[in-house]
Amino acid sequence: MNRYRNSEEVERDFIESLGEPLGKLFHALWQEFALLNTKWEEYVELYGTKPSRIELLNNAAPRFFRIVQDVLWDDLILHIARLTDPPQSKGKDNLTIRRLSHRIEDEDFKKALDALIKIAIRKSDFCRD
Repeated sequence: MNRYRNSEEVERDFIESLGEPLGKLFHALWQEFALLNTKWEEYVELYGTKPSRIELLNNAAPRFFRIVQDVLWDDLILHIARLTDPPQSKGKDNLTIRRLSHRIEDEDFKKALDALIKIAIRKSDFCRD
C-alpha cells in the first residue's frame, strides 16, 4: 500500500476530520507551511550548515549567490508575515492563521488556539519591521 497521499487526498482527510470550512482552510495553510519549511531547509542547507559551502559559493559566483541569499531571505520573511497577517485586508480574506479560530466552535479549543496564535504573531513581529 502506498503511504503517500496527493494533495487532494490530504485535503479530503482534513475535510472529513474538521468539516468543510475548517478542513479547506487548514489544508491551504498546511500547504503554505510546508512550502515555507522547504524554503527554510534550502536556505539553511546553502547558507547555514557548512562554512566550506559558503566558501565554495563565494569562490564560484559571489554576487550571484549573495543575490540568491537576499532574495530567499526576503521571501521567507514575507511568507511568515503573510501567514500571520490579519484575517482580512481591504475586504478580502487572507490565508492566515488568524482565520482558524473564526471557524472553530469549541470555545475551550478556540481559547487555546487564540493563545498560540498570539504567540506566533508576537514571535513574527520582526517580519514586519
